[in-house]
Amino acid sequence: MHLLGAEEDDERRGRLIDLVAADATQEAADLLATFAAKADDPQEAKRARRQLHILRAKGLRGTVHQDMEAARALVTGVDGDACFAINIIIPRLPTFDFANLLLHYGNGLRDGFVMKNLPSRSVDELVEKIRKGSGNLAVFVPMPLAARLIDEAVQSAKPMTLSDSDVAQAMALAEPVLAKARAQAFVEPAVESPAETTPEEVDSLLDSESFESWFFEARENTVQESLVLLDKPIRGKGKAAYKTAANRLATATKNLCKRLRADDEPARIERMLRHQARLFECLENSERAKLCRKLAAEVRQPESVFLAQMALRSLLAALEAPPEAERGLRLVEARDHLRARLSGDERDHRKVDVIHLDISAVAHVELNMRNREEPSSRRAPLGTIESAALAVGDAFVEHVMGASGGAGFSRAVEEILDRHDLFPPQARVSIAGETMMDIADFAKGICRDLCPHRCLGDPKGDGRIPYYTGGLPWEGPAPSKRRPPTGRA
Repeated sequence: MHLLGAEEDDERRGRLIDLVAADATQEAADLLATFAAKADDPQEAKRARRQLHILRAKGLRGTVHQDMEAARALVTGVDGDACFAINIIIPRLPTFDFANLLLHYGNGLRDGFVMKNLPSRSVDELVEKIRKGSGNLAVFVPMPLAARLIDEAVQSAKPMTLSDSDVAQAMALAEPVLAKARAQAFVEPAVESPAETTPEEVDSLLDSESFESWFFEARENTVQESLVLLDKPIRGKGKAAYKTAANRLATATKNLCKRLRADDEPARIERMLRHQARLFECLENSERAKLCRKLAAEVRQPESVFLAQMALRSLLAALEAPPEAERGLRLVEARDHLRARLSGDERDHRKVDVIHLDISAVAHVELNMRNREEPSSRRAPLGTIESAALAVGDAFVEHVMGASGGAGFSRAVEEILDRHDLFPPQARVSIAGETMMDIADFAKGICRDLCPHRCLGDPKGDGRIPYYTGGLPWEGPAPSKRRPPTGRA
């Protein structure tokens, strides 16, 4: 459509119509049908319809798409961690480009990716996959609103995130359509004033679809510190015990609310509620949108009912939370994530690559556990944790496996946390020390004493088997003495 609209020569435009028809695909039929419906020149419309008749004989029926020339934005609802995605679909007919941005109401941009030259059928399937997989709202919004959401996120994004290559590519692809959208007028409903709110009103929202994940995680320090009030055994029975438990829970809830306000959580929740209100407006659910705007104003109040109900529900969920997964399982998950991130590094891996992957996984487990203890408003993106963990693996190979024999590794880990702006500055030395202790325990207890592959003693050896194993290399069979087949594993 863009080429047909931009071509000024009548003859060349006619040849373009014939060229599109020669493609003989559903996308070509849709494009011709849309062009015929919009064309100002009757002869060109007739030429397009003639080609449509030919395609119809081949079983291809064109459908008019009113939005084939316009970019679209599919926005998901915000989850309990304040994350949401904006998916920009850009027509490059007969195909489409796709830019995804993962955003966070706290630290801005978290991740992004780009897909190019997608046929319309693939775009439709991708949209359906996002809608089913988001576990939340997934709504097409006006492009000016999408631009506003992205601009608000960029303002609070850390420089390191903006320099990430995946994020930079997604932003670069989306920027031309965002610039056009910013020039368009877009008026949002007025901000609601704080109004009386009841616990039942809050619960009706938090119990509804799209709000299931709105609670503070059990592992967060703020929640754990408030749970201490509920740990003491209750003496007594019957009504007296029930009253004691209820009073302790009320005290723990107030304590948690106080801690949440100290971390400025109400500001983050306000933005989350306003986000949901925007999407409900796009769905023409004005009643639910108005409720979200009302609660967004209320959550900043000193005695917010909404904040108290979220705190209460989080404490109750934490009391019922299952025990944390064993460290071995977390290590398997970390190893799989990091190996997938390194998947572009296709080569015959040596055992030094196994060392790098495993040390990075150990660091990832520790850093991710510490990250989950942070308040949601200060939690780092998973991509940042992965980058830092891989950098720790690099530092281990350089300083411990290298000629220095470990000198400089401690300072290198601290610098990695500084460079990635992870955790409060006053906590970084301690966290770096804990991470290094985990790595030292792993190197001695697993690499030297347990694992049959002996990577530390043979860094240049063939590492394909332990690198690509589906679980943990030291839990599988010992490596075969036969030479593995050549080629990539």
